[in-house]
Amino acid sequence: MKSKLETCFSQIENKSYFSVLDGHNTFEVLRLISGKDPMRCPKCQKGKMFPQVIETSGLAPG
Repeated sequence: MKSKLETCFSQIENKSYFSVLDGHNTFEVLRLISGKDPMRCPKCQKGKMFPQVIETSGLAPG
């Protein structure tokens, strides 16, 4: 059986030029990395949240 160090060095030699996250949007990447759904309601854990655009026409820049 290979030691952890041998396994580590054998993996370093494997070159991968394509990211496994390529083609995923931000929410999918967060879901893959954390294992949690960032769109799920943190309070009830059942509902889905949807992003909304907030109009800032009345606000001064800066």
